[in-house]
Amino acid sequence: EAARAAGMPTWGCMVYDEHRTFEAFLPMDCAGIASLLTLVRDQGWRRGPSQPGIKGYFSAKREGANLRIYVDRLLPQPQW
Repeated sequence: EAARAAGMPTWGCMVYDEHRTFEAFLPMDCAGIASLLTLVRDQGWRRGPSQPGIKGYFSAKREGANLRIYVDRLLPQPQW
């Protein structure tokens, strides 16, 4: 529901680090997803018409089995 409200696809959010040593999909029903999706929709990086999707870069921290994503602001697009 949060994805639809943000006007985004509902299949999930891919999460990974710079070297892709960690990859996962965030489920659309996890806590705080609505604010993350809204921020990405409003301020995210759009790659172009031939590559659909919107990217957003956030600070995050692993806490045991959990991943805390700080959704107060987007980070600048990295130059990977």
